[in-house]
Amino acid sequence: MDEAFAANYYRTEDHHWWCVGRRDMILRLLKGTAGDVGILDVGCSGGALIRSLRENGHSCVTGIDIDPKAIEACRSRGVDAVHVADARDTDFQSRRFGVVVASDVLEHVHDEDEALAEWHRVLTPGGKLIVFVPAFAFLWSSHDSLNHHRRRYSRRHLVSALERNRFVVERVSYWNFAFFPPAGAARAVQRALSMEPVARARYQLVSSSASANRALAWLLRIENGVLSLGVDFPFGISLFAVAKKA
Repeated sequence: MDEAFAANYYRTEDHHWWCVGRRDMILRLLKGTAGDVGILDVGCSGGALIRSLRENGHSCVTGIDIDPKAIEACRSRGVDAVHVADARDTDFQSRRFGVVVASDVLEHVHDEDEALAEWHRVLTPGGKLIVFVPAFAFLWSSHDSLNHHRRRYSRRHLVSALERNRFVVERVSYWNFAFFPPAGAARAVQRALSMEPVARARYQLVSSSASANRALAWLLRIENGVLSLGVDFPFGISLFAVAKKA
């Protein structure tokens, strides 16, 4: 991830609408999971998800991130049980965690199979993997380049990767459904006009105003509520899957 972008991300993840909405969806997907089940947050960033999980009764949460500055940010905010580690080689014993959460991590990894095989290894039998990834290659922008993304995913690609690594896919849905039409249109215009220089993309995480940020977070919560009813969306800016260790 671009260093300036990463620093901005650590500062804004607590309140940015995208991050707030994603945490809300993860908590919904974990509904019914016992509080003492071990959870590994892969790519924990500044620890916002770990804090949310603990505040919602999950007492055994561990975080890893490949960026030492992310771990520093966690510790500066009082988030413990976090370590610098590679998603492909966590250094944890096998069958340690009941849940692995990887929020927008897999797209950063050169070999997705290495990461998925490692997450499978550290899960208990029947353990759950929750993974979020960016969707649709045609949505690629300089935002992806700054994030050091290697790919964006289709439903078929993600399901294939999970099944190839011995996961049983329980659910797959696109996410951020409401923002897909404007995002797709914006990407098309930007490409046509050769817009969106890197300097602009660096600050895409910053909302134009606090009121806009609240409104966007509210829209995502509505979408999350629909998803919680079991409805899966046919398209979106992101994609998530829930899979079980076979």
